[in-house]
Order: sequence, then C-alpha cells, then structure tokens
Amino acid sequence: MAFDMKVREIIVTEGEYQPGDQITSNRQEFEKVWVPRFRTLTTRCNSMLQRLIQASSQAADLKDVVIKVESNQSYIQSTPQNRSISIDLTVFWDAPDDVLAFAIGHELGHIALKHPDELSVNPAATRQEELDADEYGIQLAVKLGYKKAAAFKFMAGKKDAAMYHLDMSGALQQDPNSTHPLNRTRANNANRLGFKLSRTNTDQIDQLMTHLA
Repeated sequence: MAFDMKVREIIVTEGEYQPGDQITSNRQEFEKVWVPRFRTLTTRCNSMLQRLIQASSQAADLKDVVIKVESNQSYIQSTPQNRSISIDLTVFWDAPDDVLAFAIGHELGHIALKHPDELSVNPAATRQEELDADEYGIQLAVKLGYKKAAAFKFMAGKKDAAMYHLDMSGALQQDPNSTHPLNRTRANNANRLGFKLSRTNTDQIDQLMTHLA
C-alpha cells in the first residue's frame, strides 16, 4: 500500500513517533527512507553512548551498556537490570547531537544509579529518580560541551499525545501519584546544573509532555 501525500510528508520531514507497522507497510519506502536512517542513527547513538560513558566517573562500570535503535512506542527508555537503552527510530532520526547527549545521558543515569526497572510504589521516590537521572545526563552533556536545553525544545515538538506520559505544569497538584516531576522543576534544575534556558525554553517545558522514562 502506498503512503498518501500527508503521510509521505511526515516521513520525510518530521522526527515524530510513528508505529513500526506504519513505516514498514510500504517496503520500497521503508528501504529507501528508514533503513538509511536506522543505520545512521545506530552509528550516532553508539558513538554518543561511548563518549558519555568515557565522560562518566563510572566508566568502568558502564562499559557493557548497549543501546538499540528500534520502534518501541516509548521514545527512549532504559532497562537497568539488562543494562540496555532503547531509542525510537522514528522520533530520534533527526535529533541533533546535543539532544542525543542529554536523552541518552538521562537513561545512562538510571543504569549508573541502579534505579529499579519497575516503578516504585512510592511516587515521590520515582519522581526523585527522574530528577537524579536528569542531573546525571545534564552533567555528562555539559562535560561534552553541550550546554543548551535543545533536548527540551526538540521534545516539545512531538505531537502524538497518545504516546506520552502527560505531565503538564501543575499536574502534581491534581495527581500526587504522578511518577514524573513538574516540568518547571526539571527546567529549573537543568538551568542550575549548567543548561542555558531562555524564557522561551522554560515556557516550552511548562507545556512539555514527558518522554524520558
């Protein structure tokens, strides 16, 4: 089945979540568009992972961590027990290096800090784990020379709300069981840790839906 023009435009121009069965439904389109993107992103992610590991004070303990590019419906996530990171091809194929540095660094933080694979029964503890992973990722990104909050701006452009964890500004006042901190809290911490945040960046984060798990 051929893609219609609207779908074709999205595939060519936007790094936005698309289900695996959608991007493989047209074999010719898949091999022409997505196979090269898969190869390029795999190379970039492995290179960035190694750079981040080398920048970490726990490099020896992280040397066996692997990263896989796939269609995972979760954007990017880590499995600390298996020491692996999964990153979605359709979202990140066009991600700049500074976005990859923070996103992969955040997940590397979950592994380095030995966070459990399963969410804690204590939502406050899980929120703290997310902030700790943010800090770990930001510190590594800054060490590599990436000091702008481009990751937040990049994530704010993703539109498929059905695939996100909703975490709008003020959400915790409405839902004390939220597993993620307020985006404003994450933005303020990022600024404190060395990421340069303009007012525009901060406003975007207030509306940002959480992708980092």
